[in-house]
Amino acid sequence: MNGSIGDFDPKHGWAPDTSSDIEPENQAKLVLSRWFGKYDSHIYWEKEPSYGYDRFVSTDAADKPDLLIESPDSKWPTTALEVKIGNDGSAIYDAAVQLPRYWKRHELGQDEYRIDGELIEPEVFAVATGNAPLGRLYNDATTKDRLKTAADYSEGKRRAVGLGEVPDNENASSETTTRIMWRIAREAGLANPSAGIGSLYSSALVDYQYGPDDADPALCYRTESGPRWRILGE
Repeated sequence: MNGSIGDFDPKHGWAPDTSSDIEPENQAKLVLSRWFGKYDSHIYWEKEPSYGYDRFVSTDAADKPDLLIESPDSKWPTTALEVKIGNDGSAIYDAAVQLPRYWKRHELGQDEYRIDGELIEPEVFAVATGNAPLGRLYNDATTKDRLKTAADYSEGKRRAVGLGEVPDNENASSETTTRIMWRIAREAGLANPSAGIGSLYSSALVDYQYGPDDADPALCYRTESGPRWRILGE
């Protein structure tokens, strides 16, 4: 069996191995699972094949996120991930619609997640792709998802960086997708939602060390109290 899970290129992104016996989306899920596994996180898949990872179940068996991540680091929130490959923009657009739906159902008590019968409460719902270790959602960082730095930022965003609310740098299309999800969540009009919503990035946006061997997982998300930027292990 060819169990390859693709390759990383800082400019052109992560690409699944088309000759692999593992489906492309499952390759992306394996990339993320192994990445989080380096931090002794507990990783749960939504369906078989789960490649040796434990499973979670939900009230809605058909409409649920792909992965649940629990970390021993108390600073890292329990996270529900909707995973896409990253080289198909339309699939990421779909995720930006799916994720707020999962988030809203959870907040309204219409869906719950259990592991071995124990209720698990996600603290963040996030979109993720195989490009997360590169700090972004989309593949091409040279045009569509180019990296924006402080020179591109408004005074307000530079202030948010200083407050630790958003990353030092952010890729353009990833930023837009994340902010659209924030807007969808706000317009849902829910009172005091408990979970945040956003995207899985990495510490590459801070230190320019790219890939799962050099970058740490990071979340850019928004809660009821405002935006937050967290790097696993910090």
